[in-house]
Amino acid sequence: MVARRVLVAEDEEPMRAALARLLVAAGHDVETAADGEAALAALRRAPFGCAVLDAMLIGRDGYDLCRAVRADPALAGIRIVLTSPRGRPVDREKARALGADAMLTKPFGFADLVAALADGREG
Repeated sequence: MVARRVLVAEDEEPMRAALARLLVAAGHDVETAADGEAALAALRRAPFGCAVLDAMLIGRDGYDLCRAVRADPALAGIRIVLTSPRGRPVDREKARALGADAMLTKPFGFADLVAALADGREG
């Protein structure tokens, strides 16, 4: 696994803290954001290799963030993993259409997240 700088955007503090702790333990440099606006500001402020975005973030949701990242040439190369409690085919298709590299349905295993960050495979 290649260590990367990862942004975790999750509005539920326990989930945000757990993901950050696990990713740091796996060797990644992690920054967190509690809402969509903070996430987009962080992505524009510093380079990230990956972003783990909650599809149902408060304010600007993960889908909208995905759209904004893919539309910005300075950010377009970031690997995006959307997470959501909804795993319906229509949700996965929406994620793909917006340019997400993977979509994980909550609850997901940490191994699935690591795989998605590494190569875009979904768990």
